[in-house]
Amino acid sequence: MDKNKFIEEITANKNQMYMVAFSILKNHEDAEDVVQDALLTAFEKLYTLKDDDKFKSWMMKVVVNQAKMHIRKNTHTVYVESVENILEKSAAEEREDIWEIVLSLKSELSTAVILYYAQGYSINDISKIMNIPSGTVKSRLSKARELLKKKWEV
Repeated sequence: MDKNKFIEEITANKNQMYMVAFSILKNHEDAEDVVQDALLTAFEKLYTLKDDDKFKSWMMKVVVNQAKMHIRKNTHTVYVESVENILEKSAAEEREDIWEIVLSLKSELSTAVILYYAQGYSINDISKIMNIPSGTVKSRLSKARELLKKKWEV
């Protein structure tokens, strides 16, 4: 993949990369930092990408790994930021409520939900991105749906 194609792909996927990072970190500034770090890492490791058509899932895996590394480095940090402003103000209020509930779930659940429902990845792709078995992805999605249903009805 050449430099121009890399920039084009990043531009097309930057919001999704941010949402994945935020779903893990629950903090705007850290999510932005992680996306920046992931971009640098991806550019440096671009030669390892065998198939340009798989760039998006490869990039999401880089973002997930960078977020996990950030958590390991900063385990003493306590995240208390609200998720009210994660969605644009112009979005429907009901949609905001749903995403607020999604983002309030444990990070491994919210990340799976965002990758599956918001970004359209398959179970197998999510398995590769998150580096977990596909059965675990299914389990996390099922548990997330259960929790979302309970929280939505309250």
